[in-house]
Amino acid sequence: MDERGFTLLEITITMAVLSLVFLLVFSLPTKATDHLTMEQTIYQIANDIIYAKEYAKTHTVTLGFTISTRDSYYVINRGNKEILKGYIPKEYTISTGFARNEFYINNSGGVNLFGSITLTDKDGKQIWLTTTITSGRVKVYLNE
Repeated sequence: MDERGFTLLEITITMAVLSLVFLLVFSLPTKATDHLTMEQTIYQIANDIIYAKEYAKTHTVTLGFTISTRDSYYVINRGNKEILKGYIPKEYTISTGFARNEFYINNSGGVNLFGSITLTDKDGKQIWLTTTITSGRVKVYLNE
């Protein structure tokens, strides 16, 4: 019997083990990826606030910005009409420094309350944004 080469069984087992190793290595999220996703989420919220300010100025209306900390989403509304709804990924919790988790944007783009919106990941790392009264300036703070 010739003993050169590998049997089909040996090749199959080797390929299965290598496939499992690659699957585990590439499917496990890294800390860097988690941090980038968290940054993208807070910047999306900031951009949506800026969009709401521009919408309010363009349409000369007052908009509400409401955050549901329990269900992890936020809504921009004009009275009973929903203008935009954004969802927070389930791996983060959202909290606010606003009374009743809401603020209003007037027809000149100003915000009626100073406050903050904070995202926290499962490791306790936080990233947040603030809004200023009157001007409605939105500032993101990265906790490096």
